[in-house]
Amino acid sequence: MELTNEVEQKRRKDLARLRSLRPIDDDFMRCLFKDNIPLAQLALRIITGKPDLIITECQT
Repeated sequence: MELTNEVEQKRRKDLARLRSLRPIDDDFMRCLFKDNIPLAQLALRIITGKPDLIITECQT
């Protein structure tokens, strides 16, 4: 039962850390966009206002 309580406490701490992250945070952005060209393309289309923007490569 002690181990389960420790695991639950760690889980709660991890969830609290995740809640504090925003998509604009560097570490979160790297994980979010890594190897995800469609998502990077969509985000850049929204940011730039260019609906025909095409991404061919994505590096984080």
